Amino acid sequence: RIVVDYRKCNEALTPIALPAPNQEKIFHNLKGKKLYFGSDLSLAYNLAKLDKQTQRLLAVVTHAGVYLPTRLTLGPSPAPGWFQAQTEAAFGHLSEVFIDDIGFGEDDLDVFIHRMIGVFEACESSGARLSLTKTFIGADKIEVLGHIVDEQGMHPSPAKFELQNVAAPLKDYELKKRPFAEFHSDEAAIAAFEALKKVVSRNAVLIKPDYDAANTWRRPFEVFTEASQHRFAWAICQRTAAGQLRVWKCSTHSFDKTQKQWSTLEREHYAI
Repeated sequence: RIVVDYRKCNEALTPIALPAPNQEKIFHNLKGKKLYFGSDLSLAYNLAKLDKQTQRLLAVVTHAGVYLPTRLTLGPSPAPGWFQAQTEAAFGHLSEVFIDDIGFGEDDLDVFIHRMIGVFEACESSGARLSLTKTFIGADKIEVLGHIVDEQGMHPSPAKFELQNVAAPLKDYELKKRPFAEFHSDEAAIAAFEALKKVVSRNAVLIKPDYDAANTWRRPFEVFTEASQHRFAWAICQRTAAGQLRVWKCSTHSFDKTQKQWSTLEREHYAI
């Protein structure tokens, strides 16, 4: 891929004010399905042709001369919003869309095939191309935005488990770099580093909630909160039919300077 510094060009461009895709909505719509379709648009930005005026604006100056790109390249600030709008227009009624990633899940085979045919027809009419190496049809799980989604819920990507192999920063040149500038090679610091790796790579599953069971009070949602002097966290859970407590949503946030002056009770209530 060609990488061009378009910072000066971007100063004269107006970014497209398009809301970013709601990742929570994407995960909610995909979790808990039996059949999945997932794919990437091959070439992504390079699918879009540029008119003559835009080619001149995005010209690349090199030692060998000036080159005019005929296709959209990485770097122009309006590109992500514009491309998201194009993919949503072509595939938004058929699948979940995030820039050049598309995917959907279904429980019924006939409905799954119907939606898949619709995606292929949308490709033909819009000129989009799917990457054969990144297309999965009828899979029992797909990777979406760094997570694995399947019938059970949402799991961390296997790539996160590789963090277990990361060694602690013990060398002098590593300790001089941020964010390890204040890292000390004592037992407490090493233990905290190892604990952090385990938490980040833990195979925690976020379930798809059963609203019917919650509305009838058979398995209501349960909310848990915790707050320290610096941060607060919350989790919304629901029990399985067997009584096992499972997490639906969770998050953590830092307190600002004013909030850190609150009493313990105030911080706990704010977390709720």
